[in-house]
Amino acid sequence: MALSLVPQQAKKIAPPRVLSLPFVLGRPFGSPEDPSFQHRVLDAALDLLNRTDSPIFSEFSEEAPKSSQGPEEWVCPVSFNKKEEEGLLGDVKHEIALLKPWFERRGTLSGRTSFGISDIDLEDLVPLIHTFFSEEQDFKADSSRLKLATDDLSAFYLEAALQQPGAINIGALENWYWNETAAGELVKKVAIHCQKSFDPELQKTAKLLIVPERIIPWN
Repeated sequence: MALSLVPQQAKKIAPPRVLSLPFVLGRPFGSPEDPSFQHRVLDAALDLLNRTDSPIFSEFSEEAPKSSQGPEEWVCPVSFNKKEEEGLLGDVKHEIALLKPWFERRGTLSGRTSFGISDIDLEDLVPLIHTFFSEEQDFKADSSRLKLATDDLSAFYLEAALQQPGAINIGALENWYWNETAAGELVKKVAIHCQKSFDPELQKTAKLLIVPERIIPWN
């Protein structure tokens, strides 16, 4: 059984049972801090095990609920003050330094994190992702390593932002990451750059797995 956030890929692979989910990449159970909704997703997935017809491609119909919020959109209170002379890589490192205390606070309070799936240290994460944007990079690169690294970068930012004061709308949080941070800009540039690759796996990863289609509409 598989949970899929990329229906095109799931249909191509065709595992025995698939629950297709209409959520953003990195959020297979919808909104964070909403266990009742997450249990509905899990129940829908487990219900597929009771079916004997195969292959099964089932679509989860509910949208992830939005957190309550005040009259104004959530805005991250950390001011990054980008310094263009440092370049994009320097801007991302600067953001990480400012967000790190908030990320560590979340870990202290909850003891849980989705960061770490790439098994790459935080200080090495951004330089590795940046190599995929380098003109000197070998295009026969490890696409799975790129996917895990970008997932970890997103997890670090979003978990740090969840510790910011004020009600958080998950849509506003995703918009902040992709459109207002140097990290989001870096990952988008990497995705676009990797479309020039001669490696079909790297092309597919860049197109389908590291940036939501609503952020970069390829077609």
